[in-house]
Amino acid sequence: MSKTSLIEVKSLRFLIMDAPKDTNLHMYLKECKKNNVTHIVRISEPSYSKDEVEKAGICLNVSLVWGFFQQETRQKESSDPLTPISPLHIL
Repeated sequence: MSKTSLIEVKSLRFLIMDAPKDTNLHMYLKECKKNNVTHIVRISEPSYSKDEVEKAGICLNVSLVWGFFQQETRQKESSDPLTPISPLHIL
């Protein structure tokens, strides 16, 4: 597990971390609990179980697709390179 970064802006707190895998998810969940994390926003392809996160009492309800994943999605959906890309929300 890579080192996490805690960012605080007024009353908002953000814990920045790399994407866990199922094999090390327990370490990330421990770090989340330590920092009172209530929601996780995933900005990468799924690499861990949503069910395990929710069993730990943490809400994982938004998944954003961007970067090279967006490019791949845009190419599949449209041949027009100027087609706007919007985040993909997976519940």
